[in-house]
Amino acid sequence: MNTQNLSLKAVIVYVIIFFVTFLMVLLSSYNYIEKKEHLIQMLHDSSNHKIERLTKTLVPFLTSYSVHEYEKLLEIEFKDKETYAIIVEDFVTGNLLGKPYITGKIRDENWQIKDYENEKIDISQNNHLHQSAMIIADGKDIGKIHLYHTHHFLNKELDSLILNSIITILVFAFILITLLFLALKRFVLNPVESIIENITHTDKNGIPLNHLREKNSFELTLLSQTINTMIEQIKLSKEKIEFEQYKYQKLMNNSTELLFIMDINGKLIEYSKQTKEALGYSDEEMKTLSVFDWDKEINDETFKYIINNLSDKPNYIERTHTKKDGSTYLAGMKASIININDQKFIYASIRDITKEKQYQKLIIEQKEEFETIFNYAQVGIAITDFDGNIQKFNNSFESMLQYDFDELFGKNINDFYKSNTLMQEIDETIRSGHIDSFEKNLIGKAKKHITVHLSISLLPDKTHLLFIFKDITTLKLLEEQTKLASMGEMIGNIAHQWRQPLSVISTSVSGLKMRQEFGQTISAKDIAECSDMVVQQTQYLSDTINNFRNFLKGSDKDHSTIALEAVVNNTVNLIEASIKNNFITLVQEVDPKIKIHGNVNELTEALINIINNSKDAFNINDTAQEERYITIKTQENRNKVELIICDSAGGISEEFIDRIFEPYFTTKHQSVGTGLGLAMVNKIVCERHHGTIDVYNDTLEQENKKLKGVCFKLIFERVN
Repeated sequence: MNTQNLSLKAVIVYVIIFFVTFLMVLLSSYNYIEKKEHLIQMLHDSSNHKIERLTKTLVPFLTSYSVHEYEKLLEIEFKDKETYAIIVEDFVTGNLLGKPYITGKIRDENWQIKDYENEKIDISQNNHLHQSAMIIADGKDIGKIHLYHTHHFLNKELDSLILNSIITILVFAFILITLLFLALKRFVLNPVESIIENITHTDKNGIPLNHLREKNSFELTLLSQTINTMIEQIKLSKEKIEFEQYKYQKLMNNSTELLFIMDINGKLIEYSKQTKEALGYSDEEMKTLSVFDWDKEINDETFKYIINNLSDKPNYIERTHTKKDGSTYLAGMKASIININDQKFIYASIRDITKEKQYQKLIIEQKEEFETIFNYAQVGIAITDFDGNIQKFNNSFESMLQYDFDELFGKNINDFYKSNTLMQEIDETIRSGHIDSFEKNLIGKAKKHITVHLSISLLPDKTHLLFIFKDITTLKLLEEQTKLASMGEMIGNIAHQWRQPLSVISTSVSGLKMRQEFGQTISAKDIAECSDMVVQQTQYLSDTINNFRNFLKGSDKDHSTIALEAVVNNTVNLIEASIKNNFITLVQEVDPKIKIHGNVNELTEALINIINNSKDAFNINDTAQEERYITIKTQENRNKVELIICDSAGGISEEFIDRIFEPYFTTKHQSVGTGLGLAMVNKIVCERHHGTIDVYNDTLEQENKKLKGVCFKLIFERVN
């Protein structure tokens, strides 16, 4: 029966009828079964009593061969209408006759008693109760008796009982059903109908308008109160749902990420405003899209694989998405399975990671570049903690100290210093973030002494320090060698400077001596003139020695504001004699007002090396004496100052011009050049004075002649 379309009254009626009928049938069945068992038990008891009595009564008749007498006795036993047959197996008479002897009485079809004639009795077909017992006399079996009773009359009595029970059931069921229905209608149906009427009177959202009144029973009152509470909860839930929907729409539309909700077939269900704008479709077009429209590289097999690997926890996936205009972007997607009303959907939040991937690639490239620089830099690099414990270093650091990796790793940076540790410098680096290059002496493997320029920087993580070591041991040797070479040049210059004064002194004194030897008169005036000449020349010699001593001493390494004219004049004073002896004409055009920040002695050394390089070139190229020129001039270029030294010695081959500042590189014969002079020029100008040098071949115009040569342009910051 379909109960969905039945009214509550009909349901209650059906239920009452069913349960009352079931109860009455159950009760009647119980009475019927109990009555039947009682009657059957009575029949059994009667049968048992009768067969017990007959076994005792028939003993004297069987032993005396009184067959006719006990047959009459058996007929008397048929006064009970339930008795169907009594059969006796007479073993005594049978032994006498020499064959089994069976006799008795049985009812015919009309229920009349007749003699038993060895008929077969079917107990199952005739619904008979069969009992048998042995007849015993003096401990011997003398016969056997069979007693058959019928259930026919018992069944008729039971049928009558069933009819009476049915009538009684119907009467009592009708009365009980009527009373129960009236009671339920009064106390249940009417209040329930009132509740239904109230809850069906609703607003447009289906929420009841009125609260239910309390009813006339505890249960219905509790039901009314519960329904009222549910109505309030529904109203609150409705407001909450509306608020959540409002928040949901706000989140969807204002999210900075692209939000997708799709069914498991990839059909787009919901999307954020940013999703629509990113893909470039209209709202109408968005309603028709699926994942295959913006992910052109995906197919059914790939999509199924992705879906099978999703769960309720977000899974990160990267795909290429295509916009309506055909352009693409790399999408970083967090996707998961969500359940809504027992239906599975795919939720995905997506970011355009195209630029992020580009940045990551750039970072990786920069990292690889840094690691390459770190590993293959020609300077030693080490990274330590604030206590100086070495945590990372490059190959050049290993080569510099001549230790292998296992010997260096974990050591402290202070273990390699001859005297004081670096803790003071480390503390200063932690405070200021960086310490510029300063000179230190290290001890490598096998007590090897290494001179380095060291810089220390605080790394961005604020927990490590970067040490950069530049091995200047060779450079220090270069400086010493250059100094010795310069001293040799200076001794030659001194010899040139002294040659003429000494010659004048010698000539003056020798003249007096010869006049004396030839007997000529030497006046006081002659002696005074000779003495003045000797004093004048010896003073010149003394001044020359002081100039060279001040230059060679070089104790003043400090920089200050200096005039370029002072540098040029100091240089000319030192090498003027050498220039003249090599028949070189020196032309100066130096502005006395131009000033820079520097050191006179260091720059003088640089100019001497440049001029000596030109002097050697004149001699090597055998330049004619009348074509030997060196010009020194200054010029200004915005905030820069240029000191230009040019010669007419033929210039430098373009093949070698870019290498002239390399240590030990020279195009001269080893007896003439060491390859150190111009390397020192580069060090003094670029490192010590933070300037630059341009070298180029040019034409020098002198005395209406165009002479080819090389120019050195030294560029410095101007000081006002």
